[in-house]
Amino acid sequence: MTVVTTGETDDRVHVVLDPGHGGLEPGAVTSDGIAEKDVNLEVGLLAEELLEEQGFDVTLTRYTDIRIPLRTRVEIADRLGAALLVSIHHQGTNTNVPRSDEPGTEVYYQQDSSESKRFAGILVEESRQALGAFDIEWFAGVDAGATYRPNRDTGEDFYGMVRLPETPAVLAEMAFLGNTAEVDLMRTGELQIAEAEAISQAVVRWFITDDPGSGYVEPSFGLRSSGGGGGVEGCQDPDLGDTVDLAAQLSDALEEQSDEN
Repeated sequence: MTVVTTGETDDRVHVVLDPGHGGLEPGAVTSDGIAEKDVNLEVGLLAEELLEEQGFDVTLTRYTDIRIPLRTRVEIADRLGAALLVSIHHQGTNTNVPRSDEPGTEVYYQQDSSESKRFAGILVEESRQALGAFDIEWFAGVDAGATYRPNRDTGEDFYGMVRLPETPAVLAEMAFLGNTAEVDLMRTGELQIAEAEAISQAVVRWFITDDPGSGYVEPSFGLRSSGGGGGVEGCQDPDLGDTVDLAAQLSDALEEQSDEN
């Protein structure tokens, strides 16, 4: 287990990228051992590099293979005053997902945030362009595009990464680990590069244009939160406190740790 004890406070962050899962939470895993957590992190690091080249201040919620509690991920974005939070994920194995001629990227936005929705539509456009450059058979479910996912019981956003933050946020399922053709591209690293390019270009457009985005679809169904798929019930996350900006310290400590490695 990695324990972070030091760090310095960031004064300004434009974008927080959240590589989903980590540590003992691998996310989806292919039959030959490719873990979603690793792909998420690789895409996040590549996107950070591209955005910093464009002059953006970027922080990741994790820079190594460690578990970051959901509430802490959210606090990093909110307490740093980020303009945008992008949670990076990849769908798992599902043989029932239909094949498609275009990428099946799913971007879930906050129901009550027009800026979250606008970014989701822009990211869908950029993902279809960047990933669509590969001539393969994709997976694309009914939620492919920009949409929201309500909790069937409460009607609020199901995914904690978009429900909890005050920061405009999206959760992006960039591609499918259940599709052999997509996984083959992940093995070469080509798909991760394309995804990072899509995310970085979407961020640039969101900041400097009024583009409305496209690819919006109505949600296909509602879900009950059981604590395992977007809910926070049962999570044993630490109390961050009100007087010490632990989230800011954590983000910089992780970056410092990454630099040392």
